[in-house]
Amino acid sequence: MDETPATETPKTPKRKASRQDQQPSLWTADRVRLIKCHSDGSLTPEFWDVEKLQSGVSGYKCNVVNVTWSHRTTCWEVKTTVDGKRKHIGLASLAQHGTVEAAFAAACAMRRGVIDGQAIRGEVVVQENGAVVVTRCSHNGCPCGTNLPLAAFAPDPSRAKHQFEEFALNTRLISDESASEAERAEALAFFKTPQNRTAHCFNCRTTAVRSKHSGANSETVECEVAAAMIRMVIRMEGCAVCGYKGCAMQNDHPDRVDKIGGGVGHAPTWVGNGGAKRQWANFLPTVPLCIFHHFLEPTHSIHNGANSTTMPIATEKQRRNKIKREYSEGKQRINNEWKRAVGGCVYCGCECVEGNEHAFQWMHKLEKMEATTRRLGLARPRRKEYEIGDLTRSTICLATFVTLARREIDECCELGCANCHHEYETLPEKDAQQGRLKAFVDEWLERGGVRVVELPADAPPPSVLHAPAAAAPTPMPAPAQAYVPAPALSPASIDEEAPALQAQAPQAPAVQKRRPSCSLCGEVGHYQPKCPRRLAAAEAARARAEAAVARARAA
Repeated sequence: MDETPATETPKTPKRKASRQDQQPSLWTADRVRLIKCHSDGSLTPEFWDVEKLQSGVSGYKCNVVNVTWSHRTTCWEVKTTVDGKRKHIGLASLAQHGTVEAAFAAACAMRRGVIDGQAIRGEVVVQENGAVVVTRCSHNGCPCGTNLPLAAFAPDPSRAKHQFEEFALNTRLISDESASEAERAEALAFFKTPQNRTAHCFNCRTTAVRSKHSGANSETVECEVAAAMIRMVIRMEGCAVCGYKGCAMQNDHPDRVDKIGGGVGHAPTWVGNGGAKRQWANFLPTVPLCIFHHFLEPTHSIHNGANSTTMPIATEKQRRNKIKREYSEGKQRINNEWKRAVGGCVYCGCECVEGNEHAFQWMHKLEKMEATTRRLGLARPRRKEYEIGDLTRSTICLATFVTLARREIDECCELGCANCHHEYETLPEKDAQQGRLKAFVDEWLERGGVRVVELPADAPPPSVLHAPAAAAPTPMPAPAQAYVPAPALSPASIDEEAPALQAQAPQAPAVQKRRPSCSLCGEVGHYQPKCPRRLAAAEAARARAEAAVARARAA
């Protein structure tokens, strides 16, 4: 009990694994591979009725890998993957077996003992003319052939903005005459890593999105329309606590009764799970709340965690769980102290006090990251490296947390309430990324694809990326205080040593109190969210919306 665990070298948190890595293979006792467990929790095959498939007709779905129902031939189609291609094993038809149950049992028998191969991903190669291409798309039915342009495998910025920025930077670097040979070699090695590019080309991804989000019989479209209408309704009703009627609105399920997945406003939750009908039925008993006050509800998940002071330590596993929980609580306390020290939201000025810290979030601001790049003289732009919340929930020790999180906050982040983070950061950033991937692909197609530029032998290598040879590098200022990792803490002394550990960490610069200025009207004394001009325009828009709804109801 009194022994202190061995000190380990602090490690940075690992990146989130892909969905495929997070889902281990599930096999039945007779070696049939499943997508998920049976509804009763057992490892047995199962199928169920679906009111509307993607084609708009009723049918069936099952939990067996590569077994799908075809409404045209009324049979179960059984497939497998061999050498990266999908191949048919056989059909189990309703006419042959008499009932759907018997046909499904025959389909499972065909899949018994079948081990699917892995999809073959293309490789990045440099052709004789210097063009950088990907040998093939991983989609079985890709019509684009072989040796596809590298730009077609860029990540979608609306889903992975920072991965796209890194991809675009290395793309320009390969074709940049001012870059050195080592920099271009490093960029080419970046693309040769499969995790840095998508498996499917731009054409296949666009076709899949269009097929899923269009069509008169698409259940996905119905759920998205229902989600949009629900968001409009709750914005008109406003928050039940503060009356807020902005776009940062959510639905609260009292006591979490009948709460499912991402909530009624999250369309993918209801696709294949009851559809729009169940979505509307789940919406009726909910209460509209703004995101800020939804966070402050007693049913929020932050209140569901275990208390380390009451956790048992009878076994080694329980002792380790207690240690992990103590570290998690210690990191949360340090993060809350940092939030209270800042004072409040940078947009609306809402005060961060004890008890509501989890309703405030660290926002990664592009302006601050660009300023950090100039201030430190970085060759590559400073990008988002960690989510502060992910660091708090990770298994790293307090010393590593303070080192990584404090640096990320000082160089990239500002504090905002949950409402302002969603309204002024998340949604505008999401809208700004729409269409950006297509523009990127079209740009490189017009330029003839990505090509490796050979540097002349007599050309001096530049010392700074994308800078002319005559330009001198920006000197890097000496840091005011170095990031020195603190010693590892024992679980029994977290409360006593956490303040000392925080004192050793680099302190945030003193916040200079400044008078607010509005970026909309230019007047001093208020921020944009409280601008009279903006409030008047919002009130007029709200009146027009209410009038339109009244006319629609009357009609």
